[in-house]
Amino acid sequence: MKTRNALILFLLGTLAVRLWLVWASEPSVQEAYYFLCGERPEAAYFDGPSGTARMVSLASSVLGDNWRLIAPLWSLAASLVCLWLATAMIGPQSALLAIIWLNLVPAFNIVSLRVGPELPMLTLCTLGIACFWKALRLAGWIWWVAAAGAFATAALFSYWSILLAAILTLFAISESRRHERASPWAGLVIIWLAIALIWVPALIWNSWHAWIPMFPVTLKSLLSPKWVAGSSELLALLLAISPFVAYGAIRAWFASAGQIAQSQMSRLAFISALPFLFLALFSIYHGSPASAFFLLTLPVLLPGLAALWRRSQMLTAVTALVAAGLTWPLAHQALSTSDGFEDVAEHIRQLEEGLRADVPGGLFLIAGDDGLASAVSYHLRHDIIPPDGHPRVYVRESQAGQSQFAFWPSYEAFVSAEKAPNQYFEEQKAVNPFIGRYALYVGREQPGKLPQAISGAFSEVQFVRKMLPGKDPLYIYLCLEYQTLPL
Repeated sequence: MKTRNALILFLLGTLAVRLWLVWASEPSVQEAYYFLCGERPEAAYFDGPSGTARMVSLASSVLGDNWRLIAPLWSLAASLVCLWLATAMIGPQSALLAIIWLNLVPAFNIVSLRVGPELPMLTLCTLGIACFWKALRLAGWIWWVAAAGAFATAALFSYWSILLAAILTLFAISESRRHERASPWAGLVIIWLAIALIWVPALIWNSWHAWIPMFPVTLKSLLSPKWVAGSSELLALLLAISPFVAYGAIRAWFASAGQIAQSQMSRLAFISALPFLFLALFSIYHGSPASAFFLLTLPVLLPGLAALWRRSQMLTAVTALVAAGLTWPLAHQALSTSDGFEDVAEHIRQLEEGLRADVPGGLFLIAGDDGLASAVSYHLRHDIIPPDGHPRVYVRESQAGQSQFAFWPSYEAFVSAEKAPNQYFEEQKAVNPFIGRYALYVGREQPGKLPQAISGAFSEVQFVRKMLPGKDPLYIYLCLEYQTLPL
């Protein structure tokens, strides 16, 4: 069997396995959150650009309840684009090995099973690099337009893709000076005009929200090291990327640095990986997840690694076996975290139906955090039609806004009224339509340990049931007569 035919079978086989795993699993809390955002189109969201939410909305309109199957399809697109770039970098034989390694990396397999911005950004940034390389070599306007489309679309999924476009712009200018050629200003202008069309609406949306979504932390907290959390994230990175792949990618990056003076392709690989390696290191320093940033370096570093290790069958085999061995337990863990939320939603549905006749004004639903609210809301999407603009499940009252829920209406908010609801407070012409209503609360707090935002906001709270006893348990409570938190 020819090597290329073997690669085709390998990619189709991994695609089939991923499609089956996605079809047989429940959405994660993050996927459910993207689904909710997709129901409420915006120019941007608390978590970043609008691309992921819009992609989920489009996929659900086309594929229905099977919208999550787009994640494995993105993995196939990423593999093909990375194969194209790797072939241009080092030739077909080493490129095939690089793509096999990429598909065995645990982090790549995990994002291939979950809908999110990681794979679209990896695919589009790699496509942008490949088209950018073609534009520099062939000086064809069609390649500049293709690169512009790739980088602009990548900006829909992550603001960090703009950093890559800026780095490559400087690279193009420096290369023109190195070879004493005119700088490709027309092509660069096309790229940045396309990015601006995508980025400006997101900037306007962030300005309306005081830039808090784009800059959620202070400079002091951003520069404060977190050594204990950083050590844990470094270990998580090594497991997610696989130790041999991570070590080999770093080695390939240094190898490309050593060939900067001789090879334009080495300079391109070095400069393309630089921003994401820096972001990965800074994430570890700050104690936040780094594997997504490191994953973005693999399309340009794995080809170099394949060229370095191709002659060593032992290193080649060990790299593949270790990556594959780590993939299954980590992927299984990622999939199992979403188990059980459908059962929780079904129990809430039964409770609501049983209490509907006896509850004045009907029940409303509250969850302890954004993830719970998203997961429960997703499984109740066919059962609850919320008021216009409202989520199906509210997040528990809190001053800390950590997601798009902070910008959606909530049960503790007052709305304007024509006259004051109380004769003693004539100056306050606002009412809360939830006062006096009953609610179901689902959270992780045990009976007797409820937060003040729940126990103090209702006249009485009754424990109903414990769910998911085999994992992180959830508790459901019936909350009587909402009265708002005391001042």
